[in-house]
Amino acid sequence: QSRRDEEVRKLLASLYRENFEERHLPLAMQQLFVLDLVGCLVKVQDQLMVKEQADMRQLLQQLGTANHPKQAFDNATERFAEISDDIDRRKKSRNVQLIRDTVDYIHHQYGQADLSLDAAADHLNISKGYLSQFFKEQTGVNFSEYVENLRMDKAKQLLSETRLPIRDIAQQVGYHASSTFCRAFKRGSGISATAYRDIAHKKPASPLHRQDA
Repeated sequence: QSRRDEEVRKLLASLYRENFEERHLPLAMQQLFVLDLVGCLVKVQDQLMVKEQADMRQLLQQLGTANHPKQAFDNATERFAEISDDIDRRKKSRNVQLIRDTVDYIHHQYGQADLSLDAAADHLNISKGYLSQFFKEQTGVNFSEYVENLRMDKAKQLLSETRLPIRDIAQQVGYHASSTFCRAFKRGSGISATAYRDIAHKKPASPLHRQDA
């Protein structure tokens, strides 16, 4: 049971207690109250594009035939709770898709010096503030940290696997100036890019074998 589900049930239980138990509304007024509740439910389903016409017919039938509308109220409560769960599932699905789209965008654009939170937000058609907060919540690091970490990982790969000049590697991972890249690399790795390359390319000396004449 989600937190939203619990809140929905508490709210409806409070409405039931106030209108059915404390105020002792006449049966006709109780039926009108539940009818309004069902009408609200229909509107919510329409807005969410949830089609449950059979459920609605059942609720309305119960409302018209029951001596007491509590059964219809209880069923409406269950339906509201189901919709609440559906909203949570949709939100989770949207969040998964959004973080996937954001990470994909970063991985495609990390080599561009103009990659920024603003550019990503524009690309994803969401606000900068929302993306900043959302990204930190989903990944545990802020946007700029993630980008820098990715760039450093790519730089380490190039330093280990190629003999490209430092300035070329800097440009390939999104830095206009090699000095800015070198500062970022040392900040993240604790050693310079040159030292990292020397260590990565250093091979253990082969054992010397003396051949007897």
